[in-house]
Amino acid sequence: MNGEPSMRDRRRCIDMRLRRVRRLAAALAVPGLLFGTAACGSGSGSARAGDPNTLEVWTRSDPESAQTYERVFAAFTKKTGIKIDYQPVMNFDQQLQSRASTKDLPDVMINDTALMGSYQAQGLLKPIDPASIAGHDEITAKSWSSTVGRDGRHYGIPYSRQAMTLFVRKDWREKLGLPQPKTWQDTLALAKAFATRDPDGDGW
Repeated sequence: MNGEPSMRDRRRCIDMRLRRVRRLAAALAVPGLLFGTAACGSGSGSARAGDPNTLEVWTRSDPESAQTYERVFAAFTKKTGIKIDYQPVMNFDQQLQSRASTKDLPDVMINDTALMGSYQAQGLLKPIDPASIAGHDEITAKSWSSTVGRDGRHYGIPYSRQAMTLFVRKDWREKLGLPQPKTWQDTLALAKAFATRDPDGDGW
């Protein structure tokens, strides 16, 4: 034996961590998409080495924004007893490829869908059955569709939606005597007035 885990041991490791990924997905409430990775290495490159009750989680984050995730993961650990080895990674794709080359990927990646197809094509992601996720029926079909890979299977768990907000200068609107916009046509009319009727009084 060369010390490498057998296929059976590797599959057992993946299945065990995927169960914890499902629990993490049910608890999180921050923007993005959660992926369970396919590789399950020795953990030699992380703090979870030797601790089967720890999930290594990566986000594409700088240290400042990472503080929000740390609070969420602390609450998750308190609720479940599952520890989180959290690593905010700025040069995300470079580090991911480096870890993939040693077959020692993080257990969970929180990311958007931009490179999901590439990750899936490289075999870096584990397929996920939406029906196995608690609360899966509360997620819209459109949101689930964003997690479908090239082979038609799901490779991520959506756990938030982002909303767009339009801010309107109240002082400009009132100066031009226009009402609050309630439809897109109102919004277009307001934008045209802002562009042509000099609401800031600078002569342009």
